[in-house]
Amino acid sequence: MLRLAGGLRQLGVPLAEVAPILEVVHDGVCGDIRGRLTKTLTSVLVEVDAQMDVLRGVREHVASILGGLRTMKPTDATVPGVEACPCVEMVAAP
Repeated sequence: MLRLAGGLRQLGVPLAEVAPILEVVHDGVCGDIRGRLTKTLTSVLVEVDAQMDVLRGVREHVASILGGLRTMKPTDATVPGVEACPCVEMVAAP
């Protein structure tokens, strides 16, 4: 049971979802266990996909900034391809 609980946590199953699965494993039959695992792991997969989408956006943004930094000349005042937001421009204005 502890190995199952640990494995579920490694897969990203929320702690609140682990206990009900363990109850089914302890008291249920294989079909019950499969059903609960399928439902729970489907939810985990949806969450992982959402996190990956966010991380892809972060990666693209970081890659864009790095690309601009790598093309900067020592005399450049701004990063090519990266615009400062108006708030930064207002604060940075002399």
